[in-house]
Amino acid sequence: MTFINMNTAHANIQSHESLQKAVIDFLEMETQNSQDSEISVRDFDKRLRLHQCSSPLKAFWPMGSKRFGNTTVGVRCSGDKPWKIFVGAHIHIYKSVWVSNTGLNRNQVLDLASVSKEKRDITRLTRGYLLSDTPINGMQIKRNIPANHVLTNTMLDSQKLVKRGDRITIISKAGGIEVRATGVALNDGSKGERIKVINTSSKREIEAYVSGRHLVLVTL
Repeated sequence: MTFINMNTAHANIQSHESLQKAVIDFLEMETQNSQDSEISVRDFDKRLRLHQCSSPLKAFWPMGSKRFGNTTVGVRCSGDKPWKIFVGAHIHIYKSVWVSNTGLNRNQVLDLASVSKEKRDITRLTRGYLLSDTPINGMQIKRNIPANHVLTNTMLDSQKLVKRGDRITIISKAGGIEVRATGVALNDGSKGERIKVINTSSKREIEAYVSGRHLVLVTL
């Protein structure tokens, strides 16, 4: 009868823990300059049996691997019985972003009481996000946003200070002289945007820059 020494057989197999450690050590080194990062490694198939490497394991980036989110890391053995394996991992990166406290309605003007700063895993935010140092107070909501929702650039717009059909004041400046006239806006406009207006006195259509609520500026 032949007896198999299971301890010896196990000793000749590369442990899954050592593979995981090689991947984590590599990714921690690669992300050491990223604040608030976290690494997770996918579980190995229990049937995986690799020969115990006679030299230190070497982790590397396979061609085309991403440096954040879902990624793949290669682990290579260059010992007397070389092998190579690719391991799935996820690099989580946490940043402070703007999140809605309550439901926000289309055309609502945003104030800071309706939003908060929260740390979220930006690798999961596939539709984008706004970092919490982005100034958003006074911007206008473009569509309905549910509560506890990460805000994105596509959800917000500069507040419309002038709307089509509004009665406006047209300020014309030339050589230090300022002239004011009454007009009607032909377009919506945020601060700094160029819109078309009609001077109600001259009936003339002109282009002007929005400078304030119901105010446009013409530079002659």
